[in-house]
Amino acid sequence: MRKYLHINLRDRSIQTEELHGEAVIRVGRHFIAKTLLKLGAATVDPLSPENPLIFSAGPFAGTNFSNANRISVGCKSPLTGGIKEANSGGTFGFALGQLETAGLTLYGASADWVVIRITKEGEIRFESAEPYMGKGNNEAAALCSSATERRSVSAFAARWANIWASRRASPSPTPTDVLPGSRRAAAWVRSWAARRSRRSSSTWTRCRRSTTARR
Repeated sequence: MRKYLHINLRDRSIQTEELHGEAVIRVGRHFIAKTLLKLGAATVDPLSPENPLIFSAGPFAGTNFSNANRISVGCKSPLTGGIKEANSGGTFGFALGQLETAGLTLYGASADWVVIRITKEGEIRFESAEPYMGKGNNEAAALCSSATERRSVSAFAARWANIWASRRASPSPTPTDVLPGSRRAAAWVRSWAARRSRRSSSTWTRCRRSTTARR
């Protein structure tokens, strides 16, 4: 048996679901796709509070099996409008497994920047994210480590709270309006797409010339 957490950021309510049998195994991208389809995420605005954010760990998370501690994260993509998941390494999946937790879903939007802390005893606390504001990943991780006991998990809902708060303030925000540093990311994506387009065009031209020469 493993637990699954449903966390509502609006009222900070938490529902715990118990997973048994095949439900413990059918997690990760399968679980994310099935859940998002069930919740009707395909029809929601990806930058709205109605777009749930799902974290899902595998059935062997928390063990020493190779590749068992990866974490899947999924929602409706603001970039493509598609429903998919991203897969990551690190210690987050391992920590969830150690807590006998299969994952969690974040619903709604928090009025304030917040950190969700899950202790090794299973207590879930909402703490201010102010100490982490403006910090890079390494610095924020160091602050988390200094304030966190072993086998606890800190999940940041702050970035999503910022997106959804901005959504309420502006009818049609773009990702670059509400995500810190995303202008650089968007510029990189455009640059990559342009390079890929030029490379594809160049390859097609070379193939065309080669075919013409053989004729």
